[in-house]
This record gives sequence, C-alpha cells and structure tokens, in this order.
Amino acid sequence: MQKYDERYEIATKREYKVVKSNDLIQKARYELSTQELKLMNYLFSLLKPNQTSKSVVFMISDFCKVTGIQATNGGNYMHIRKILKALRDKSFYLSVDDGQGEVTVGWLAKVELRKNSGVCRVTFEDELFQYVQGLVKNFTAMELINTLALRSAYSIRIYEFLRSYSALGRITVDVNGFKHSLGADHYSNFKDFRVKAIEKAISEINEFTDIFVSYEAIKRGRRVDKLVFYIKQRSGMDKAVAQNKAARYIDGQIEMSDLYDMNTVEPPTVITQTESWVTL
Repeated sequence: MQKYDERYEIATKREYKVVKSNDLIQKARYELSTQELKLMNYLFSLLKPNQTSKSVVFMISDFCKVTGIQATNGGNYMHIRKILKALRDKSFYLSVDDGQGEVTVGWLAKVELRKNSGVCRVTFEDELFQYVQGLVKNFTAMELINTLALRSAYSIRIYEFLRSYSALGRITVDVNGFKHSLGADHYSNFKDFRVKAIEKAISEINEFTDIFVSYEAIKRGRRVDKLVFYIKQRSGMDKAVAQNKAARYIDGQIEMSDLYDMNTVEPPTVITQTESWVTL
C-alpha cells in the first residue's frame, strides 16, 4: 500500500503549477544550470495560491524523489546545499519600461537548513516574489513535470519561453537577442547554436512536454537573422502520452526499490518555531 501511496504523492507533486510572470520568462537575462533551474521551479511549485509569505519549506528527500535524483546518494544534502548557496548568491537583469531600462533581481533572500532532518526553508527575494505570486494577468502557468525530464538548461529556458507564447501559436525572435537572453553568446557560429541549443531543446520539448514545436530560420543575406517558432498546445491523449513518457524517464533515474521500501516508513517531520536552523 505504501508503494502506491508514495508513487501517487510523487505524481501529484509533479502536477503542481509553476506560475511565472511573462516578463520574468520573456525579458530576463540570466544563466542557471539545469539543476538550479529545476530546483527554482520546484520551489515555485510549492507556493500556494494567494500566499503572502515569501518563504516555503520542503524536505530534500522529497525534492530528490520528485525530480529523479537517486534517493540513496548520501551526498544529496551537500549537493542541494551547494545549489541553494549558489542561488542565494546570484542575481540577474530584467528588462523594464518597455526595454528602456533594466533592474537587478535576486533569486533567494535566505536559505535555512536542518542537518538531521534535511528540512529546508527558503525565502524568495522581494523583487522576484512579485513575478511569481499574486499574478492576475500576463502570466504563464505550467505543470512542473514539463521541465523535469528536460536534460539541459537551454531546453528548460526555451520550453518556458515558447510555452508563454503558446496561445499565439508562433513567435519571431532576433537570433542575437535570443542567444543573449539565454546566456548563449559564446555560440558565435549559428550552426553550433542551432545544433547544441535549439534543435536539442525542440527534440526534448516535443518528446516530453505539453507543447509541440517546429521552427524556421530567416536569413538576411547569408546570415541567419531571425527564428520563427511555431507552437501547438497539446491536450487530451497527446498531452498524457508525452507526460507519461516524461514520468517514466524521470523515474528511470531513481532506484525504485529504495524509494518504495515496504518495510520502511519515514516518520513525518514537524517543524516548530523553537527548532534551530543553519543559515547559508
């Protein structure tokens, strides 16, 4: 019975919504690793509707199970701790005033950890919080699972960008501006950018997510100047097939026997105000 309950709980958490302002998706310029992006999306998914507190609490073991990190790896605590510290120290630029200005935005204001239980409490930066909570217009809501099977940071960023335009069905982007926003300026040769970022991302998006994407390159003279992406929103059976495939891929990274040991029941962790936290 425990096996079914835990699998159901993991599947449910993968369906949690990640809600972001379209400004954050479309106008932010930053570079995060694949692991950092997945952790931030997981944290965003824990925000409850109408939540006013900028903090969320989670267990490292839950994050590992939901995202497919091997639960038996004794270094998980230190690995996640390192990622949280990196996110705490990073900020990025966001375009404002119709692109005439920029503002710096941080990811996390505070990270607190309890070593013995693996419980974390993170607090979002004030500036970031307004782009992920309390939104009534100009936002995109995505199920967490749509990014969990994606293998690269470019795939996740490109998925979110295209997903935010899925209602329009197409979007045209300037190649250099698009590379810049993704932190891919080092691809001076368009072929490298196309093969290693765009086509890899589209392949993963079409295999695992709730949208189907194609594109064409528009040249100015001999140089590719713009990209036109065509986006189709999946629904019904087509969406279910892709997301079931994503779930199988994610679970394939985990040793299932360790996750669903019928003889081991992990007691719930109760967090109180008197417990001590280690702050990064």
